[in-house]
Amino acid sequence: MRKLRNTMEADILSSEYFGFVAATYVNHRLGPKWSSENAAVESLLASIPEGASVLDVPVGTGRFFPLYMARKLTVCGIDVSEDMLEQAAQHAADIGADVALAKGDIRDLAFPDSHFDLVLCVRFLNLAGEAMMGDALKEIARVSRRGVLIGVRYLAPYDELGSSPFDLLRRFMRLVRLPSFRSRRWGLTNYPKDQVEAALRDAGLLPVGTRLLEKRWDGTDYVFLHLTKLAAVDPRTS
Repeated sequence: MRKLRNTMEADILSSEYFGFVAATYVNHRLGPKWSSENAAVESLLASIPEGASVLDVPVGTGRFFPLYMARKLTVCGIDVSEDMLEQAAQHAADIGADVALAKGDIRDLAFPDSHFDLVLCVRFLNLAGEAMMGDALKEIARVSRRGVLIGVRYLAPYDELGSSPFDLLRRFMRLVRLPSFRSRRWGLTNYPKDQVEAALRDAGLLPVGTRLLEKRWDGTDYVFLHLTKLAAVDPRTS
C-alpha cells in the first residue's frame, strides 16, 4: 500500500500520479459516485452559455471533456502531473475535443484576474492540507469571472446528524475518530464543515448551490458546491 503524507505538497502530488497510476486512473474510478459527479457537473454546465471559458484544475485524465464538448465550451486544463496530462491529451484526441492543456500549480495559476467564466476543482481539496486548500481556493477565485465548482468531503456537524440507525452509526464513527484514522491512512484531509465554509469566505466565494453526493457511514459528507465570486482575491497580495 502506498504511504502518503498527511499534508501533500504539489511535488508529492506530481510524484503520486504518474505511470501506471495515471494510465489506470479512470479504470479504478467507475461507479455510482463517479456518475453522480458527472451528473452534477452536467447540470451546472447547462446554465453556462455556449462558448463560455472553463478552467479545469486539476484536469486529471479529462473526464469532463465530453460534457464541455456538448456545450461548445472553451476549455483549459491544468495539472501538476505530466503523466496525467498525457492521459488527458490522449482522451481529447480520441473524442475530438479541442482543449488547451498545460502543467501548472493550482496555487499559482498563470492567468490574469477574472480570466475564466467558470473554474472546476474536483477530487483535489482533500488531498491538500489546510494551508494548501486556502491558497488553492483563493487562486481559483482570482481567475474566475463568474463562478466556481468544487468537490470536497467534510465532517458533518453533529447537529446535522439525525437519529436514524444510519445516522447513529455515523455519530458513533465520529466519536471513535474513525474519519481521522482513515484520512491519515490514505493521506487525505477531512475538514470540519465550518472550516471549509471559513476558507470559502476567506477566498471571497459564496455558495449558491449544494449537491450532496454521498453521506458516508464514517460521518463524512461528500458535496459539490457551486460558488459565486464576491470579489477578486489575489493570494500573492493577501
